[in-house]
Amino acid sequence: MNRRGDVPLGVMVIIALVLCGFALATFLMFKSDFGGIKNGEYDVAEKVKIAEEYSYGKIKSFVLNNYNKSDIKKEVSSFANRNYYLAGTEQFFAKMKNGEFEFYKEGENYIFEMKNVSFYAEIGSGELKGTSFKLSKDIVLVFDGKGDYVNER
Repeated sequence: MNRRGDVPLGVMVIIALVLCGFALATFLMFKSDFGGIKNGEYDVAEKVKIAEEYSYGKIKSFVLNNYNKSDIKKEVSSFANRNYYLAGTEQFFAKMKNGEFEFYKEGENYIFEMKNVSFYAEIGSGELKGTSFKLSKDIVLVFDGKGDYVNER
């Protein structure tokens, strides 16, 4: 009988078992922290982005409906008082209520400008309890002569 293939086949089976064991050990020892950034931290940053976009949307809507009124600061204060705040936008709406912004015409365009406004978010439970993220920036939005949003500077 020809038994020349039995030894190489046996070695291949042993190598396959060792590789499977190595792969299993690798899966079990792997920690899912990609550079120290956990999924919850992405969630916090996403919440800040949502708060920022929400505030921008409110301003865009307001300007579209009120760009041609004479006392725009009074209108903005009234607008800020009756609008629902999204978590993380409190400082933005407080600045609107207090008139801490500029709205002026520049050529054919209208400019909404608010200095040093902060948006924030936190996670309050689980492994990342107390994790927060804050975005502070100056807002400069440009609107055309009809009150339509053009761009951000």
